[in-house]
Parts: sequence; structure tokens; C-alpha cells
Amino acid sequence: MEASRNRAFFICVEGIDGSGKSTQIEYLREHFESRGLQVACFREPGGSQIGEAIRTLLKRDWHSTGVDLCPESEFLLFSASRAQFCREVLAPAMADNDLVICDRYYPSSLAYQGFGRNLDRQMIESITRFAIAEFEADCYVYLDLDFRAARERMLSTRSAAEDRFDWETEAFWTRVLSGYRAFFRTPELMKRTIWIDAAADALSVRREILLALDRRLDEAEDAGQSRLCDKE
Repeated sequence: MEASRNRAFFICVEGIDGSGKSTQIEYLREHFESRGLQVACFREPGGSQIGEAIRTLLKRDWHSTGVDLCPESEFLLFSASRAQFCREVLAPAMADNDLVICDRYYPSSLAYQGFGRNLDRQMIESITRFAIAEFEADCYVYLDLDFRAARERMLSTRSAAEDRFDWETEAFWTRVLSGYRAFFRTPELMKRTIWIDAAADALSVRREILLALDRRLDEAEDAGQSRLCDKE
């Protein structure tokens, strides 16, 4: 999507489960709303009524019923939710807000289904481009955290597994983490990615994200690439 002063600045927060995405997104919302900006926050899968229904299907522990989603169906359901979200929710949100923040976006599919499930990555990229249309993020915040540390965090806040991904093996999560790291190290993405060591405490991570994001937003304002310019 071409940068324009007639649209919001689009931020996506990525990382494995337990990396602290939800906490940091709430910090971001509070920070930017306190500055008088209009902020819209969404999650994937979900965001729309159809997307939330798909989310329920994806999170359900099908294995306990004697069946399970095959990797191909899993990826296509994520893509269906994403396509609906982009067209029904994201498009108007980009027109009506100063900032749009999304908890996960298509890099999750590359990491989880491409690396974690070992699906064909070219196929994933092709279908993903069709699903997201012109909606590319202006900035990615990637919260990098080792699987074991992430697992300890999740176990400290959950009494039991909450969805089917909680039952995955360490080998699966190692592949997912490798996928994230490989994706955000590509030359095209590095210039749009804020890479954060998420092992620190939440407030330290918050400070690091805000410092880096403020620089990115200043650059966007200087280039006339977002509606934030009009807030001056």
C-alpha cells in the first residue's frame, strides 16, 4: 500500500506465544491515546465477526474429539480470516484513525505454517499476497524471546492449556522461532522492523519500543507519509 497522508500509520506486533504482545499493545494504545491520537487495535485471527468465528475453529482442541485440522486447512482458515479482516475492518480503520495496531499479521503464517508446519513457503507467500491485497504494514515490532522463557511466562498465567497450539512440541516452537528470525532478517523487512529482546521486564521492553517507534513516526512525519503530519 503506497504511503499517503490520507491513511493511518500501520503497526504490527509479532512474536511467539508468551512473548508479551498483548501487554505491549495495550501500553502502545495508552501511550498514543494520551498524546491525542486516534488508535485502533485488532488481533489475528479475528477482527471481524467472520474472523472471530474462524478463530474459534482454529483455537479448538480438535484432537480431543479424535480429529485434527490438517496443516493446509489451518493455513487456509488463517488466510480466510485475514482476507475478511483486510477488506471489512482494516480498510475503513486505515481511513478513520491515526494509528492502527495489529496483534499478529501475515508473518505469523510464514512462521507458524511455513516453518512450524513445514508447508511450502512460496505457496504461503502467494496466497498471503492475495489475502492482504495492498495492506502492508508500515512498521513491524518483533518481540524476540526463546521458547522456554515464553513457555514459563505462559505457565505462570495459565492454569491449563487454552488452545491447540499449547500442546505443540518444543521442536515445533523452535521451527516457528527460526521462521520469525529468518523473516525479519530479510533485507526488505529489516528496514521496517523494530527488533526487541523481549526477555527483559515488560516496562523495559515498553521503553525500548516507544523510543524506536517515536523515531519511526518522526521519519514518517518528515516524509509526509502519514496522517500524523496533520496533528502538528
